[in-house]
Amino acid sequence: MATQLVIGQNLVVPSGTISVDLRTRTEALFIAFCLDADNQVSNEQDCVYYGNPTTDFGSVSCDSSANNAAFSIDLASISPQIQKIALTISAERAPLSTLELVQITAHGASSAFEATQELFTCELSTKDHKETALILGEFYRHNEQWKFRYIAQGFRDGLKALTAHFGLESFELRPRKQQPKPTPDANLSRNEDRSKVSLKKVVLTKSRPKVDLKKHDTQEGIFRINLNWSQGDKSKRGLFRLFSRKKDVDLDLGAYVRFITGQSTVVQALGNRFGSLEEPPFIKLLGDDRTGAQADGEWIFVNGTYIPLISEIVIFAFIYEGVPNWDATDAVVTIDIPGQPKIETHLTGGDNLRSMCAIARITSDFGDLSIERLNHYFTSHSQMDQAYGWGLNWRPGRK
Repeated sequence: MATQLVIGQNLVVPSGTISVDLRTRTEALFIAFCLDADNQVSNEQDCVYYGNPTTDFGSVSCDSSANNAAFSIDLASISPQIQKIALTISAERAPLSTLELVQITAHGASSAFEATQELFTCELSTKDHKETALILGEFYRHNEQWKFRYIAQGFRDGLKALTAHFGLESFELRPRKQQPKPTPDANLSRNEDRSKVSLKKVVLTKSRPKVDLKKHDTQEGIFRINLNWSQGDKSKRGLFRLFSRKKDVDLDLGAYVRFITGQSTVVQALGNRFGSLEEPPFIKLLGDDRTGAQADGEWIFVNGTYIPLISEIVIFAFIYEGVPNWDATDAVVTIDIPGQPKIETHLTGGDNLRSMCAIARITSDFGDLSIERLNHYFTSHSQMDQAYGWGLNWRPGRK
């Protein structure tokens, strides 16, 4: 369970990569200031925001829009000269009271071998704030550890006062950096098969694990989630693979669902928990492919009309029987949301002693959707439950 911080509270955070989401109801400017021991920035390159989306060495980066920002902070690679990273917000055209609410959510993992979890959340009501800028909180070094402190310190003179506080006598906002439009030949080598390049698909990877979809970019309808895998070509995999594989591959697709009320459930073939589109959980598993022989694998449908009632969906899969390792499955999950490019993630790097994989997480917040690649492996449902803090009761089941 994530910690809900109050102003002045602090806690120890893992020294790996922390992702921090900042959200408001209206337009705001989000900046992360990388500070030295004197609480000062050395230059504008240490101010990370939409106009300067990353530091020189990429240890702090930002992806933002009008009313939200996603900061990625790799605490393990922060320069020793940087002692603090302050997260700030300003609203130059009006006092912060117009924002109504500022929400901070941080995720991270204790090690590369553990699942990403929600570390802490903060909710600040700004209705009574007359300031035009705030230091929301800061990550800081303490006794060879990193900690986070929730501050909410305000400045009435807005961005000018905020930057002066951190040692910048003058500060000019840079325009948002524009990404070059891809050309048909972009990133293609002479010998590369161009049929493998698709402009209608987003592939989530370790280096690009997350995609955000704004409310106005999505449409109501049926969200389709597909798990497909391959039996492989036995004739090309050698005699060992041919004779060691005595059973057909049976992968099972499932989904954990948490509602905004806090209630949660699971949809999966085990226990015949196939769900429903017209009543809770508004998610349905369409059958169970016992062999992987079906050309289109297994499907989960989500009724998009009821997405505002759902706060989180975690897509998972497990090896029910057959193949002894994940690499041999060639498994891939595709998420198809109306009006969006298809989103794809491959199940790679699996631990052969762990039969379960948490594949992807879909979160809904203020009407926006985020889809995050997880790719974490577990030995059982209960171990996966403990990693993500679901709190469900598990017992052996059959199909």
